[in-house]
Amino acid sequence: MCPSNSKHEIVIELEPEGAALACRDKLMEAWRDLSKPDKLRYMVVDCGGGTVDIALHDLDMTTKVLMVKEVHQPTGGAWGGRVVDSAIVSFFKCLVGDRVASSLPNRIWTDLVFDSIEEAKLSIRDDSEYVFFENLFVFCYALEQRGVSLAELVKEKTGVKFIRGRLRVEVKHIKQCFQESHNSIEQEIRKVLVKAGGVRCILLVGGYCDSPFLVKRIQEKFGDHDYTQGNDLRCRIIKPDNCGQAVLKGAVMYGQNPQLIQMRLSRYAYGFDTTIRYDSEVHDPRRMVRVDRCRPMQVQHFFSKFIKVGQPMMTYYEKKFLPQLEDQKDITLRLYRSASNDVEFTQPVYTPPAPPQSSMENLHSESSGDQGSSNDSSADAFIERNSSAGLDEDACEELMEITVPLHTPSGSCKRHRTAAITIRLDFSDTLIHVTAKDSQGGDELNFTAEYTPVVDISTPFIPI
Repeated sequence: MCPSNSKHEIVIELEPEGAALACRDKLMEAWRDLSKPDKLRYMVVDCGGGTVDIALHDLDMTTKVLMVKEVHQPTGGAWGGRVVDSAIVSFFKCLVGDRVASSLPNRIWTDLVFDSIEEAKLSIRDDSEYVFFENLFVFCYALEQRGVSLAELVKEKTGVKFIRGRLRVEVKHIKQCFQESHNSIEQEIRKVLVKAGGVRCILLVGGYCDSPFLVKRIQEKFGDHDYTQGNDLRCRIIKPDNCGQAVLKGAVMYGQNPQLIQMRLSRYAYGFDTTIRYDSEVHDPRRMVRVDRCRPMQVQHFFSKFIKVGQPMMTYYEKKFLPQLEDQKDITLRLYRSASNDVEFTQPVYTPPAPPQSSMENLHSESSGDQGSSNDSSADAFIERNSSAGLDEDACEELMEITVPLHTPSGSCKRHRTAAITIRLDFSDTLIHVTAKDSQGGDELNFTAEYTPVVDISTPFIPI
């Protein structure tokens, strides 16, 4: 959902942000209980059907605008509710036997999950004695079509009874189906808590967190009413009402009012692949090229950064670029990102393939008295002075390529040498929107690229 004055039909919201928006009141309550510290560190555990995703944020309360900073790389794994579903389906297959189970089509097992297992799974509590599987009509009918009855099949099974169309199972049999999922989630939460330290709250969101059995397990392992004492493995557990819809609720809040998130700190450095003037004191001679005989030596593939890692991202950025040649028909720009601020170039230094060994020996014997080229010697000297030259070029990732036609004004035979291309980058939401315009005419061009740079969000909804 977007406000009527939005220029985009779809606005993408990141799930940890949505969870933070939906749980803002409970986070503020925890902050007050901790005597209003400058920083509140909390964990978002999003337990869905397929995966469990974990993110770690800091609330920076030192400014009048609440700053939510991501302090740990998002992590998680395929430990969601479907792992439990698969384990319970395996339990049913053991009940009916391999011969009958293999004869049932996949849709019967899928219907069993949605008609019966999902509801039964979320009904289990730590003190439950039995689990009841209902709505088994389709499953029982499929068995009868194969000449067997579910009631007859479970007569000899310990702890399992078929009563009035419902299957009653002792809870100990079904609790075993949760072990793999619970253990994996517990281990990952513990690993992040130990590594990050100082976490005071855990937000439980996602449909799988509607399981009281899962929430009880997390509460026992990590919950503590006296979480204010600073134990790194004991936190306040926050589970919002309808936690399966918490992320959706936060996304709707953001869609209706994108100003709820006013600022993001970049997880990546962003920049364009550009050409700059060669400096013998700074640049590797192997990167030196001559673009135009009337111009000095140049260095290509320079990573011209306009956003650095951890830097607050403005809503808009505007960059101007000049064509290299007067008769150039168009200009192509490539937008890159990198996880490091130390990356200087988007492409590695070109290294020609080594000749065969025999050729190397002949070359050595022929040039034994040669002093070598000045370019080779200067390159060797540069590498000796800068052992990390050209570091991390492979860390650059290309996001988009922008090609802008260059126009010559009417009545003129060529462009003015200072006529620039203006690139406008819009980071106001979770997509990069790029507009390119030639200062000497032509249509305005629009481009869009996906990105995941959110390290920090600034939200004004909580009063300080």
